Amino acid sequence: MFTLPPDKKLGHSSGWECEVKADRLLIHTAAFKTPYTDNPYEATICLEGERLYEQADAGAEQKELVLNDSRIYSFDWGRVQMESPMLMVCRKGDSAEVLWKLKLSAYLYTEVEEVGERLFFGTAGKGGRFYCVNSASGRIIYEIVTEGTAYYAAHEDDLYLKNRLGYLTKISRNTGEVIETAEGKKMNDYSPVSIIDGHLYTIVHDRDHHAFVVCYEL
Repeated sequence: MFTLPPDKKLGHSSGWECEVKADRLLIHTAAFKTPYTDNPYEATICLEGERLYEQADAGAEQKELVLNDSRIYSFDWGRVQMESPMLMVCRKGDSAEVLWKLKLSAYLYTEVEEVGERLFFGTAGKGGRFYCVNSASGRIIYEIVTEGTAYYAAHEDDLYLKNRLGYLTKISRNTGEVIETAEGKKMNDYSPVSIIDGHLYTIVHDRDHHAFVVCYEL
């Protein structure tokens, strides 16, 4: 576990990319132009052995944030997009023919991922849930009340995400059944989750709002 620099704030206006190079974990953050960012910041946080340091770019140019709920997700059989803040619509191919509509509980925060004949995605902003739906009909196969899913990650047949209490949870991708929960320090709705080479990295917080990078071996 590594403590993040106290002045480094990771929230819904921050990007997150993670990679491993030469035994170093590099956490890339990005400064986005949104109504919530008064002081854009961009840095690479390097974890090397037991040492943590930052490579900051204080003069980073703001990037235009493209929200996931404004994107069109195209698949071989059709395309999915948000027609209104909480209404997901699926259309056939490139036509205007509507195949199904789905009313969501909150705003779409993750990308829409297709696996087999299912779509997976998470919502946040007004509570939130994690969804698994049938891609052909829009029928909900399972949904999990998480109080906000902005990030999740997949490893083999399992999914990793924050549960409604704030703990990292492993669920079955097929059934949505909870397999294991890592209790301790809590994630927030916007804690990123990345899996690299069989290791999961995320950010948790203590009661004093200090942030920590944690690594789990899968």
